[in-house]
Amino acid sequence: MNEGLNDDPVLAWQARNLPILRKAAYAGPCSPDVTMISHWLWGDDRFDTLLDSLLASILMAWRNCGRLPVVLVVNRVTPRLKKMVTEWGIGLMVETTMRGGGGNVRDLNRDAIMNLHNRFGSHYVLTFQNHAFPLRPTLLEFLGKYDYIGAPWVFGKDDWVTRLLLRNRQDVGNGAFTLRSRELCEMTAYYFRRKYRHLPHCYLFNDDYFIGKTLPSCEKRFRETIRIAPPEAAATFSLEDNVKLHRAVHARPFGFHGPSAFRQLLVEGQIRDLSE
Repeated sequence: MNEGLNDDPVLAWQARNLPILRKAAYAGPCSPDVTMISHWLWGDDRFDTLLDSLLASILMAWRNCGRLPVVLVVNRVTPRLKKMVTEWGIGLMVETTMRGGGGNVRDLNRDAIMNLHNRFGSHYVLTFQNHAFPLRPTLLEFLGKYDYIGAPWVFGKDDWVTRLLLRNRQDVGNGAFTLRSRELCEMTAYYFRRKYRHLPHCYLFNDDYFIGKTLPSCEKRFRETIRIAPPEAAATFSLEDNVKLHRAVHARPFGFHGPSAFRQLLVEGQIRDLSE
């Protein structure tokens, strides 16, 4: 996990703390209703070289939430990946047609929309990445309240075309680190297969945008049925880029997404090395 350590505070922190996480004992899951899922679709050597970073994310989740079941959706299996999942009891779903590298944006989003509900058997799914994972043992506070919760987006970023076309936009998204209900995943897949799957891919069909802006604006039943967390509540779940709201509500978020958010939490003293 040496790649990018000087520039990436997440990778640097994980490299320092992974030995401690490897030696820790983990309790059973804090809830039987949650499965963790991540898409791991690199098209180059990062597929293997960042596996320690991914493992650190999983072990941090287990440290804070107990040993929740984990499923990785991958487009290939390497000896290093096989060793890791065998050692830690991690599930694999292999989809060889899904592309890695730059091509994975479309494939990842389409899979998250159309197939996510087929990849877990619990009532909720916690999506995560090597740059997006739990920091605190507060998962239970969010169960049963919402069908979708992720980090709030910065307010007012939508362009005029989006503002014109999508009149019922939510300000909560960030699909990298979310808690989603089975009902949300099933309804999202239903609408996409029924009406949207043959349209050219664009930002309207990125999974978080599709859930938070496209479907609430275009589908009345979705808008009236699905509970998307309000921004103030979402700020207590995760931080990505809306630092202004994060500060306004004095949030100590359950998790985060991305190096910038991690650096912000480090500066605030909300993240420390596990040895401290």
